[in-house]
Amino acid sequence: MTDNQLTAVELKKMYKTDEKEWLDSYRGFPFNISLKNMLSGLVVFPMLLGLMVLPLRDIRLWKIIGISLSISLISYYACLILIPKLRGYMVVSKITGKDLNKTGEKKDKPAIPEAMGIVTCVVFLIDSIITVGLLDIKSDKVLLFMTGLHCIAFMILLGFIDDVVNLKWKFKLILPFVASFALLIVYDGITSIIVPLPVRFIFGKILELGILYKLYFSALTIF
Repeated sequence: MTDNQLTAVELKKMYKTDEKEWLDSYRGFPFNISLKNMLSGLVVFPMLLGLMVLPLRDIRLWKIIGISLSISLISYYACLILIPKLRGYMVVSKITGKDLNKTGEKKDKPAIPEAMGIVTCVVFLIDSIITVGLLDIKSDKVLLFMTGLHCIAFMILLGFIDDVVNLKWKFKLILPFVASFALLIVYDGITSIIVPLPVRFIFGKILELGILYKLYFSALTIF
């Protein structure tokens, strides 16, 4: 029995799919390349090309790259290990949904854990805090960096709560603005934009938006 046939049998046991229909829909190279391999190639190849053109004597730059790559790899494997181990807690807590992408009636479809994004989000927050300690980030930028993490943590909590209690849309519109408020307070960057060519005769080349820039910045977090 080939690998495809074994896969068809497993899918039939788990999701009650039709073996013949699945085998007939199977396509060869390049369609049978796994998503993991495709994404790995899209990430690794540009990275290797970039490393080839970097200056060899810039020790600080190579330190940043080395720390970032190390933390990224550790995070990747941490998520691979933690997600399968923690999915059972979601099932026990009944934080589950139906796999709508599988064939059959909705009531017969297997329950799958929801809110598993909390695992990758927590790993991201831990890695970001570690990165601040390992990299030589200027003290005046640490506050902005940590405030950004505060906003991200707020949105992670909001997303988890939404998966558990199914928040109404009015809360989903208001709470992101609250999350971005701290970042708007500490933001001390530019508040001007380069005006598009067709309307420069009206506004000039540079347009200072002031508080409107921050309101636009906040609207991005909502929509």
